[in-house]
Amino acid sequence: MVTVINTPGNTTESSSTGWIVAGVLIIAAVLVALFVWPGYARPTPEATTLQVNLPAMDANDNGSAQ
Repeated sequence: MVTVINTPGNTTESSSTGWIVAGVLIIAAVLVALFVWPGYARPTPEATTLQVNLPAMDANDNGSAQ
């Protein structure tokens, strides 16, 4: 029968994995703030209004201009 003994590493050693994850999250937040958020922060432009005036149709000339 095989006996497996699990001995965890020294708990006094510092690991940089947490700092790497924090750095990646900070860089991702900065990139979102620079490129994505300004697109949502811009106000929407006002709609363009077009006014079209057509000649009134007359019973005699069917609206043709002379």
